[in-house]
Amino acid sequence: MSTLATAAAIGAAAAIPSPRPFLDVFAALTAAGAAAAAIVGSGAAWTDSGRLLWGAALAMTGVALAAVVTVGFAFAPAAACLLSAALVSGAVGVPRAARDEPT
Repeated sequence: MSTLATAAAIGAAAAIPSPRPFLDVFAALTAAGAAAAAIVGSGAAWTDSGRLLWGAALAMTGVALAAVVTVGFAFAPAAACLLSAALVSGAVGVPRAARDEPT
């Protein structure tokens, strides 16, 4: 799910229709924030960092909600995927015996 979220966020960021992408600061920050949140969330999911994954999922949701009247709809699938990954990782988790933690 996190890899799908990353692909969806980067795809949506690349598809933002802006006649002046370097002058439209809001669109550029929205795209950069969404891509960064997706990449951080994907890394957090792969390393089983629950708090970081939830933070990235909430940041992605915040980006999608902040831009809901313009391009936020494009980032909604990525936000949904990150939230799903956070929910699933919290429900399943990694067994304590499989972690590389000292006992």
